[in-house]
Amino acid sequence: MKATTFFALVCLTTGFTASPARAQTPDLGAQLLADKTVAMALERARANEPEIIAEQIRVCEIPAPPFAEEERGLEFKAIFTKLGLQNVRIDAVGNVLGDRPGKYPKPHLVVAAHLDTVFPEGTDVKVRRDGTWLRAPGIGDDCRGLAVLIGVIRAMNEAKVMTEGPITFVADVGEEGLGDLRGIKALFGETLKSHIDRFVSIDGTGLGLTRGGVGLGDVDVISVTRGPGLQGALLVGLQVAKSLAMTFGTPLVGVNHLEGHLLAVRLLPDSALLRVGLARSQIEGNNPALLKDAIKNLLFATQAEPLYAFGWD
Repeated sequence: MKATTFFALVCLTTGFTASPARAQTPDLGAQLLADKTVAMALERARANEPEIIAEQIRVCEIPAPPFAEEERGLEFKAIFTKLGLQNVRIDAVGNVLGDRPGKYPKPHLVVAAHLDTVFPEGTDVKVRRDGTWLRAPGIGDDCRGLAVLIGVIRAMNEAKVMTEGPITFVADVGEEGLGDLRGIKALFGETLKSHIDRFVSIDGTGLGLTRGGVGLGDVDVISVTRGPGLQGALLVGLQVAKSLAMTFGTPLVGVNHLEGHLLAVRLLPDSALLRVGLARSQIEGNNPALLKDAIKNLLFATQAEPLYAFGWD
């Protein structure tokens, strides 16, 4: 995900303060993008991207295997402190937190990206450049998310952005595999219990549409899940999916979270796009049975070698 994209999401999620006269209207997104302070922050995010990529590489080369994220966590404590966040601390399970004050105590937004990777202790984490590609274990999941945290904080600071409510930035532990989301569970259940109004998780590269050469207007079906899973993160995804479906007039299809993960590996971008394209004329007829068949065809598209936005994921 690009820092510029995520910064816009942060503004929408927190309620952004730049012009006191601006009302909270349905076209708030358009107003935000027209605001000089927001425009400056977006410009700073773009300008800083080469340095943020360098930070992404540096962070990725600090090992963070499952249940051993301490070294990378200490580095993020230093990063958050250098970026001027307040009350920078490490909680009981190893999450690293730093606060950026807002105009008012609420709404309190928490933005998180995970420290750990799926790769075991002893894995070579040296980042290799291959043209414009970066290749290394965890370079996308979730070193890119961690880099976006840094990029967003820098852009907001340099543009002197003031949000309505405070933002707590978190580099969390235990997201992958047997980690069982222990960091996020502790965040909601102990560290920030009853203090989280809105929550956003940055995970991975977010480059799927860009790499496939597909725009949102080309998407025939948007799928979304309500569970099972971490409700805070899933609710954010649900709201975004609903907004996109309404904006582009695209069918919205519910999927089971676990089944989605299991079956997604069978999707090949070219064949998936072909299947969906063929289904468009059927979907436009608003026939639930045909829509169900189209989705079934999509899920069981021919498998081939997967593609990764940043090499190893």
